Amino acid sequence: MKFKKSLFRIGLAIVLCLIFFQVTATRLDPDLGWHLRVGEEILESGEAPRFDTFSHTMPGHAWIDHEWLADAALAFLEQNDLWLVAVIVFTLLAALPFAVWLWRISTVWEFLVLALAAALMVNHIGVRAQIITFFLFFLILEILQKRQRFAFWFLPLLFLAWVNLHGGFILGLAVLGIFVVFTDQRLKGSIVLGASFALTFANPYTWQIYQEIFSVLSSSDTARYIAEWQSALVQPAMKSSTTVAVFLIVGQLSFVAMFLWFSWHYRRRYSLPLLVTAVLLFFGYMKSLRNGPLFFVAALPVLAQGAALLREEVARLRQGHEFTSRDLTVFKLFKLSAAVFILAFAFLLMWSPGLSRGYPVAAVNYLRASMTPDEIGNLFNDYAWGGYLIQNLPSVKVFIDGRMPHWVDENGYSAMAEYTSVFYPPRGADTRFFEVAAEHSIQTILIRAAKCEETEFSTRAFFWTYSQKLAEIPCLIQAKAALTGWETVYKDRTAVILRKM
Repeated sequence: MKFKKSLFRIGLAIVLCLIFFQVTATRLDPDLGWHLRVGEEILESGEAPRFDTFSHTMPGHAWIDHEWLADAALAFLEQNDLWLVAVIVFTLLAALPFAVWLWRISTVWEFLVLALAAALMVNHIGVRAQIITFFLFFLILEILQKRQRFAFWFLPLLFLAWVNLHGGFILGLAVLGIFVVFTDQRLKGSIVLGASFALTFANPYTWQIYQEIFSVLSSSDTARYIAEWQSALVQPAMKSSTTVAVFLIVGQLSFVAMFLWFSWHYRRRYSLPLLVTAVLLFFGYMKSLRNGPLFFVAALPVLAQGAALLREEVARLRQGHEFTSRDLTVFKLFKLSAAVFILAFAFLLMWSPGLSRGYPVAAVNYLRASMTPDEIGNLFNDYAWGGYLIQNLPSVKVFIDGRMPHWVDENGYSAMAEYTSVFYPPRGADTRFFEVAAEHSIQTILIRAAKCEETEFSTRAFFWTYSQKLAEIPCLIQAKAALTGWETVYKDRTAVILRKM
């Protein structure tokens, strides 16, 4: 019987890995292009980047690549036709924590909660450095919870690697600090915390890595306009598919509701460091969807322990009173319904576009084949395509890309602020695209294609101040451009290219 259970869990772990592999292999991260290009430059120069060389709006602006080592590793794999290795590594980094949790569960209820967390995780995975932080955060929480003395002394070395792979190391330091404060081994913990903190300065940017992290975290534009930095309560409603949005909302609310109930009801029974960590990450998740994977890492042990405590409580309250056949039938139907929901949810997310709705591959091929860099001139591009352009159209500088939302120069200028004035104008105001185009001598526009009734735009003047939804702005730009000396030179289902005549 025990062998069969083990075999069943191994089978489930393999299925989970296959699902995560499919998503990791096909999910498009908008920033992947610039990460690979930066990685190539690191391999060529042997140095981490310090100034912007990719944009025409903020050239020479100081910037810090807190993922420099991960970028170099990914570029090496791509250059040597080993991208499959990258996909496998990031699949395992995302799946291994779930495999460990799967091995520990003992009830159907725990399995359903774990499956729900895995389904929610599908929305985050890919070849992204955030997955490294997810795995390392799981690792540090395991070491701290188990109080493994041998592994505990190696935590500073973990932070030495982490600080050069992703800026999420700062959350690991915070959790280590929480465990030091709320445990009885403060001396040993303080030594390890101090050593870990000291080793985080062993990076190409030394103390400036902290300056960069706090700059990103305090950026209002990043939190307001970048999808994965928006609240977990708001972001699902912005999905292009209503079905996916509904499943996400129900899934997130279910997971959060269970966490809140268990963490409050059994608050005196939990390890205080774990509970404090989980609650803080819950607020982080409510602030930003990006914190979801870290919240899952901290919340799942709370839910697992809570399930055991609930079983004890129910057994005590019902002592001498067996469940009726009707009760058991209701429980089975609930479990079946939950399983069907989670399965449908996971497969919906598997085939949803996730963080990106597709790269402008054909449009960039057209630019490369039909126009010289001088003919393209200063380019205005969609934010989500900046990274792709940096990698695949390297001779042309971009207007904006994923590195730049929090950048502000010494004169207070922000390319992100100008970009948002184009696509997110105040209610009742017109898009500032043509003013921005004139200020930057824009000669070529590469934006998302939209379904526009072109025959109406030239005759219905009221449309210029109509509801300013993001999907309508490309239509506004195209319609006005046709009247102000711009020509549409290329269009497909993904992108449209306009050129100043």
